[in-house]
Amino acid sequence: MNYQICYASQTTSSHEQLMVDLREILTTAMHFNYIHKIQGVLYFADNYFFQCLEGEQQQVLTLLDSIKKDPRHSHFHVLDERSAEHANFKDWSMKYVRKRSEVKSFFAELGSNTFNPYLLNPTSLERLLEILKDVQAETHG
Repeated sequence: MNYQICYASQTTSSHEQLMVDLREILTTAMHFNYIHKIQGVLYFADNYFFQCLEGEQQQVLTLLDSIKKDPRHSHFHVLDERSAEHANFKDWSMKYVRKRSEVKSFFAELGSNTFNPYLLNPTSLERLLEILKDVQAETHG
């Protein structure tokens, strides 16, 4: 049985430092997650992070404790955590999705003209995960 946790946070990085930080976060995540059999997706837009992590529960929770302490973000908030029968992102040590029109349209349906993961409820969170699962991943190099 897989464990899944999704959270939101806001970047603390300056505009000039942001791309360097994103590249660092992704490189570290891909390496760490591959070794520890953790999968997931990271979406960043409008100064917000949304991340969903999947894997063995203790591994995911240990990683989450480390992520919470990262000074590159603040206002950390767990949106959902649960046991899951299957992984949404099983082929990705860390799938990165850049700002997308599909997500922008989805948040417009929620009444927001910007990406704001704090607005998600359980139903809209599921819809966002479906969108992120279906879109093409980005390279970060």
